Amino acid sequence: MGRKPVAQCSLTARQQNALDCIIRYQRKHGRTRTIRELSELLGIKSQYGVVDYLNRLEAKGKIR
Repeated sequence: MGRKPVAQCSLTARQQNALDCIIRYQRKHGRTRTIRELSELLGIKSQYGVVDYLNRLEAKGKIR
């Protein structure tokens, strides 16, 4: 009974919200938001915090 592989873990509500925002914007504009734009949109003061979100989404196989 080990841990689930990271890619099989579900997203937190905030991670899902961030992913939804990224997907909607990319579909509408054909590009992704900048780190600064995501920081403002998600209410995360630190740009490192946004990078951490992106890294976690990538580790879970949701973005690349």
